[in-house]
Amino acid sequence: MFVDTEEGVLEMLEELKTATEIAVDLEHHDARSFVGLVSLMQISTREKDWIVDTLKPWRQKLQVLNEVFADPKITKVILLFVKSLLY
Repeated sequence: MFVDTEEGVLEMLEELKTATEIAVDLEHHDARSFVGLVSLMQISTREKDWIVDTLKPWRQKLQVLNEVFADPKITKVILLFVKSLLY
């Protein structure tokens, strides 16, 4: 499922809150930049996959996902590439 609206993020959040485990992968872009930025977020449960466009103007509102990322009852599996640590 491609998520490119605030409403889509909120719908995804409701489904993620019911998961017992999630997998997360971030894609970043750092060409011509010392800082870089996350350009795509992939989140999966055992039942569903989401691709989140993090370059939208409302990207600051993605912090609502902290509710899931901070929940100790949800196991997080993070694909870790060395450069991902920077972001």
